[in-house]
Parts: sequence; C-alpha cells; structure tokens
Amino acid sequence: MPTLTDQFGTIRDRLEGWAGAIMFPCLLYLASRVLLVWVAGLHWVLGALLTLLLAVAVGLLFLGLNESFFRNFPTRVVLSLFASIVLLAASVCSGWSYILLSQGWGSYTASVELHPGVFADFYLWHLIDMIPAFKVWETLGIQPPVKANGAIASLPVLVFRVCVVLPILALLKKWYDLSKEKRK
Repeated sequence: MPTLTDQFGTIRDRLEGWAGAIMFPCLLYLASRVLLVWVAGLHWVLGALLTLLLAVAVGLLFLGLNESFFRNFPTRVVLSLFASIVLLAASVCSGWSYILLSQGWGSYTASVELHPGVFADFYLWHLIDMIPAFKVWETLGIQPPVKANGAIASLPVLVFRVCVVLPILALLKKWYDLSKEKRK
C-alpha cells in the first residue's frame, strides 16, 4: 500500500505536469506577442514576414495532431498542443489585423485606440465567443472590443475561427476513435 508521502509525491508530479502544460502555451503566446509588436513597430513588412513564419509554425503544430501523438502522450500534453495552436493563431491573426489596419487595407472600429494589444484581446474575445451553448458574451452583455468592417478585415477572424475549430474536431474524432477501440 502506498504511503502518504508517495501519494503526495504523485499528486505533486501530476500538478507539476499540468503546470508545465499550461505554462508552455502561455509563454509561447506571450513571446510571440512581444516579438510581433516589436517587429511590426520596426516595419510592417518585417511584421508580415514574422506572422508568416508563425503561421507556418501553427501549421506544423497542426501536423502534430496525429494518431500516434494521441496514443503516446497524456491528455495534458494533447491539450497543451491545442492551446499552443489556438494562442499562436490568435497572435498571428492579431498581427495580420494590425498590419491590415496600419496599411489602410482593412477597416476596424473600436471604442479605444487600436494597437496590437487591442487586436489580441479581440481574438481572445472570439475564442470565448466560440464556446457553444453558453453564449458567454451575450449573457454578460459584453460587446466585442473591435469590429471588423468588410471582407478583408474579417479574413483574419475567419482564419482564427478555423484554427480553433479544426483542432477541436481533430481532438473529438481521435478521442472518439480511441474510446471506440478500447470498448472492443
């Protein structure tokens, strides 16, 4: 029978594992945001190149959502990958929105001065808005911090929504397939 010390050690190990799984996507998001704001401030072309590189990173993370990944790693690692994809996509799309605005290619409306941080809040608002059945923002009466005007300005929003929905569908499909195999 495990001792109390062994049980606390196991709990501590699990908590440390979850802390790492939560910290990694958060630090990735923070680093990408800081880097994007700095680079886009130097020149919009550099910002566009960096967002393109980060978009490639999002694509590579999507490739990680394969069957062997689901089988070989614990749930916390799978959820960490999902959060990394979503938060990095939010960072990329907020960079694109800021570039579209700064170059006059897209129009946005907000009650505050628009800067990269406001756009980041906008994409996190959309992330919470996508939680089905809860209607969080409608229930709380909170309007989006930014409104995209027109198709060009709305394109990054569409890309972000796809980047959220695709991994969710992949997660659900893989977990369903794995649970179906376990029942056999």
